[in-house]
Amino acid sequence: MNSQINSQPEKPLKRTYGILKLFGIVFVVFLGVLAVLYTLNTYNDTPTKNLGRGFYFVEGNLVYVLDKCVAIEWLETGHCARYSTKKLIEADKNSFQIFEKDPYYAKDKNHVYLVGKIVENVDAVTFQVLEFNYMEDKNGIYYTNTIFPIDTVMGVSFSDHLNSILVNGKDAQKIADNDGAFTVMNGHVNDENVLVYFNYAKNDKNVFYKGKILANADARTFHMFNKCYFADSKNIYLAYDLQIKNVDYSTLKEVEKSCIYLKDKNFVFNSGKILVGAHPKTFTLAKDENH
Repeated sequence: MNSQINSQPEKPLKRTYGILKLFGIVFVVFLGVLAVLYTLNTYNDTPTKNLGRGFYFVEGNLVYVLDKCVAIEWLETGHCARYSTKKLIEADKNSFQIFEKDPYYAKDKNHVYLVGKIVENVDAVTFQVLEFNYMEDKNGIYYTNTIFPIDTVMGVSFSDHLNSILVNGKDAQKIADNDGAFTVMNGHVNDENVLVYFNYAKNDKNVFYKGKILANADARTFHMFNKCYFADSKNIYLAYDLQIKNVDYSTLKEVEKSCIYLKDKNFVFNSGKILVGAHPKTFTLAKDENH
C-alpha cells in the first residue's frame, strides 16, 4: 500500500523535468542564434571605408584604427570576427597612407604610426618600410621585433600586445646610419607558393641577422648561395642563422639542385650538418653506393 502511494508523484515529476530540459535546449539554441546575429552585424561605431588592407579606416575627417576584439567566430574558426575601433586624433586624413609591405604601419605628414601608436624619433616625411621588419628614414636604418598575431585575444587591444613585445620600450631600434648602401637580402617563393624571408640584410660594413650584426661575416662578399643557404668568402650560413663549419668553399655545390643538401670535397651536408658516413664522390639523393 505504501509503495503504491509513494510512486504516484513520479509521473508528474518526469513530465516537469522533460519540460524544463526542452526549455533549456530551446534557450541555448536561442542564445546561439543571438550570438551569430551579433557577430554578423556591423557595429555602429565602426567606420566602413577602408584605407588599406582592413586595419585603418576613415570616416569624415577622422582616421580610425582597429583596437580590441569584441566578437569571436566561435561557431567556425575561433578567430576574431569584429573589432572595436579608436580614433587617431593626431592623424591628418589628407596625407595619411598605409605601407602595403606592413599594413600595421602608416604615416601622415607629421607622424609614423604602428597599430595606431606614434613611433617616436623617426622622420615621417622620409620614413619607408623596406622588407621584413627593416625600415629606414633619412637618419638611419631601423629594425623592429613587432610580430602581430592574426587575431588579438578577446578584449586585448593591438596596442596592449605591442607594449608587451617591445624591446626596451622602443618601436624600432636604430641599427645603422642610412648611407644608401643598406640591402635586405631577398627571399624566395617556396613550394607552397609562400614568400619566405630570411631576415638577413647588409651594408658596406656589416651583415645583419634579425637586426643584429652577424659576427665574423664578410659584408663585401656576403650573398645568397641558393634558396637555402647564404655565403661569404669564409663561411656558409643556413638561412636561419646557423653557420656551417668545416666547409671547403672552393668545391662546395648543391646535390642535384636539392637546395638543402650540399657537398664539398670532404663532406656531405644536410640542413647545415655533416651527414656522417656519406661520401661526396658517390653521394646522390637516389642512393649512395658506400652508405
